[in-house]
Amino acid sequence: MSNKTIKAQNLTTSSTKTISNTEYFSTCYSLIEDAQYNCMLINTNKKAAFIEWLHTFSKEHIKSISLSPKKRYEITCVEYETGKFFLKFARVTKKSVTQKVKDDFVTNPIANYPNCKIFVDAQNQIMIIEKNLEVAPNITQIKDMIAKVISKDISSFGYTLYIELVTKATDFWSYVNENINNLESIEFTLVYPNFLDGYDTAKDYVTAFGKYNPQIVTTKIENKEGHLIVPAKRDFINDALGYASSGAGSWKVTARGVKKLKSSESVPNINLLPNDISQLRPEQKNYINNIFKLIQKISNENRTIGDKNEN
Repeated sequence: MSNKTIKAQNLTTSSTKTISNTEYFSTCYSLIEDAQYNCMLINTNKKAAFIEWLHTFSKEHIKSISLSPKKRYEITCVEYETGKFFLKFARVTKKSVTQKVKDDFVTNPIANYPNCKIFVDAQNQIMIIEKNLEVAPNITQIKDMIAKVISKDISSFGYTLYIELVTKATDFWSYVNENINNLESIEFTLVYPNFLDGYDTAKDYVTAFGKYNPQIVTTKIENKEGHLIVPAKRDFINDALGYASSGAGSWKVTARGVKKLKSSESVPNINLLPNDISQLRPEQKNYINNIFKLIQKISNENRTIGDKNEN
């Protein structure tokens, strides 16, 4: 688990105290309906369908979900404000513990539940996920694991869940502008149109593949000699970048002579929350809600940043 200790201003007093914090990364989620099961959809409103699934925890309290006999997970969920949810996602494992038994030491396996906290703003389809590397080795695998497990349970609603990182489009343009004469490839992976408005070029492009019942569409432009040209008029790139950076896909850029590629996965938006955030005191809810607002601000900025980079 990634923990950081910093001096932070107490929200309730003017004093300064040392608070131990944990890293959380910013994401948005999309629900993709399967055309083969359209007639079986319990709720055709995607946002309402996911909220309905979240509300099933009021009866079940904890869900046990298996992807295979060896891949088992458990999820808890509470609604702490209207449309705001607090989940804990646990991977079920075993670890060996050695105990003293009379005059000997005996090692036995016991159940272990490495877990991460998740805060959901269901109205804006935002997830803030704890970066706990005991759950999975990196944030990409953490978010993909959560999406896969929830998809298994929500499949009865006729949907699949995708979770993608929210990043700053400026990181893309910084790399492109630094390597403008050596660009080899630009790649966008876009989730089938869902909740984002204002990206007409990208949405039209992805929608054109609708008859194939896709969940994602990937497009890549490449020049292996490093002579890729980014034109002055960048409608598609601007829209695809804004679409992907705002949590509905991902992007990758490579440059000739630069060993490490730049990608949305390499520049996640990280925020700190107190370790005891699960107590959900009023000031802690303010922390969480401020991060939700910050993520929305980043998404809004992503809509216009491309225009500022046009030649």
